[in-house]
Amino acid sequence: MHEKNMIRLAEKFSQRGTTLEVNFVTADEIGLTYDMMPGTRPADSGAIVAIWQDQDQIPWEVPPLKTQPVGTQQHGSVSFTGLSVQSNSYIIGLTVGPMKTDAQKARNVAASAFVPDEVNPAKLAKDFLTLKFVGPTSVAVQFSALAGYSALTDLAWVGIWRGDAASYTKPPDAAAQIKVDSNFGTVSINNISIGVGLTYTIGFFTTGWSDDPSLRNQKVLACSLTFTQGQTKTS
Repeated sequence: MHEKNMIRLAEKFSQRGTTLEVNFVTADEIGLTYDMMPGTRPADSGAIVAIWQDQDQIPWEVPPLKTQPVGTQQHGSVSFTGLSVQSNSYIIGLTVGPMKTDAQKARNVAASAFVPDEVNPAKLAKDFLTLKFVGPTSVAVQFSALAGYSALTDLAWVGIWRGDAASYTKPPDAAAQIKVDSNFGTVSINNISIGVGLTYTIGFFTTGWSDDPSLRNQKVLACSLTFTQGQTKTS
């Protein structure tokens, strides 16, 4: 008798994320374009663009040099003036929520741009998810956040919805706290029925986990991953 291993296959997945682009750099000014997650309300979430005079990593515990509110639009542009780009490097962060006053003050930064000077190109980074496993009652994803971010300390979490978008208001069908205190790792969502041929979206939230579902912060959605469950393969 031959043993059969049943492996659930997911089709190709798509990603959405919070992004920051550098439009121009002069001796005293940096211009930027930002793009946030679909459906976001930046004014409600407290999203800002922040700048630090620093090296190639967000200084998570340090208040920024300057900030600018994102406003009401998902997509837009801002600029920082009065800088000294000729003699200093700067790192800019786009947050999906407000700056905090306790540990990891910049925990809501989901995208960054490092500007070494006015000549060399900026180095961009953002939070993103990668699909690792899909089973009949569980899903595993790999999260990758900005360098220096601490997922467990910051109460990061993931949620899953049936459909092609994560929600800022509708509670997820299932959720899980990230228990890895790093900017990189794997998290599983269990006790969720995954149907063949159906589409699901997983969202990554920079903070706001609570054991009480009604208290979880869904405004700080940094990125998402959408997949459609394929047919069962017998081997």
